[in-house]
Amino acid sequence: MIIFNLKCDSDHHFEGWFKNKDEFDRQLKHNLVSCPQCGSENILKTPTASRINTLPARSKSGFRNSESSVVSPQEIKMISEQFIEKISNYVEENFTYVGKDFPEEVRKIYYGEAESKNIYGQATQNEIKSLNEEGVSTIAIPFNPVEKNKLN
Repeated sequence: MIIFNLKCDSDHHFEGWFKNKDEFDRQLKHNLVSCPQCGSENILKTPTASRINTLPARSKSGFRNSESSVVSPQEIKMISEQFIEKISNYVEENFTYVGKDFPEEVRKIYYGEAESKNIYGQATQNEIKSLNEEGVSTIAIPFNPVEKNKLN
């Protein structure tokens, strides 16, 4: 995939994504590239910042061929912590916390006894197993540890 910075004869700037340079040239020749703002087919490439790949090449399997690109345990931990934080923040901002009442509340939603909404809370392994046996799907999400100074 290659991305070109393009502009039309009305000086509207936009990006075009193409399989390769030859595909861009073919589409341009057949008037298949047009300005998204005005529809002009008189398109020019503009200078694009170059990107130099300094990482080792990938094998056909998609894995890097060099030992220097092996991810360290510290990097994995850092990436995992960032991922967990993003998930936690998303859930906290978009779901209703029901605490230890989670099994009861999710059952009410599942059986149509309560309004359908996104909830999260706490449940034991046995409670989750029981919910799954009833057909209620749940997802266990790791949360960042609670800061003790935020507790009552």
